[in-house]
Amino acid sequence: YLVLDEPTAGLDPFSRRELVALLRRLREEGLGILLVTHDLDIALQSSDSLLILNRGRCEVWDTPQAVLEYLQARPVQGLYLPEIVKVSSSLRERGLAVPVTWDWKILENAILSVKKP
Repeated sequence: YLVLDEPTAGLDPFSRRELVALLRRLREEGLGILLVTHDLDIALQSSDSLLILNRGRCEVWDTPQAVLEYLQARPVQGLYLPEIVKVSSSLRERGLAVPVTWDWKILENAILSVKKP
């Protein structure tokens, strides 16, 4: 197992992307990773499951998509949804059939696949 505590603290955007890519590769190779972070963006991108603690208690423990949906309905103080989640949610509210996602590529493909009137 690899245990990381706030690994993105102080990293520039390029280094954050490189770290996420490395974590994905290690996960795909079968390495177990325990990631402790307040950075929901990196957690969503690099995890198979998420455990959200709130005041020392388990708030939710599930897949990234299920945790995302949970947090949209029940925000946790001090934990902020990534901007892309806000963008995809806003597009859905305006009637565009796109998924609520943390992945820019998924959102981009969904937008490009929408048929024009």
